[in-house]
Amino acid sequence: MAHSPPETVVSGVPDKVIEVQGRAPCDIEKFEGPTTFILEGKTGHHTVTGEGAPWPDAVRFHEKDAGGEGRDLRVWRVYRLTDMGLVAESLAERV
Repeated sequence: MAHSPPETVVSGVPDKVIEVQGRAPCDIEKFEGPTTFILEGKTGHHTVTGEGAPWPDAVRFHEKDAGGEGRDLRVWRVYRLTDMGLVAESLAERV
């Protein structure tokens, strides 16, 4: 099966989460387990599908291809910023 390349995002820059599980983001716990969220950032809107796990003051989220079932694409840190609300930052690490 052919895999399409992941969308371009800027690592290390927090992007605002505008939707998680089809609703406005409010609780960081909504990012734990399998889920989908939408970001708004410098490179546009991005849909991120995968699975998150609790991390100190955040959720560590592994984005996957093929509708959340395939290989890992990148790792995100989802957390709250006082002036932006819930954000996700792509971590510059190999998956």
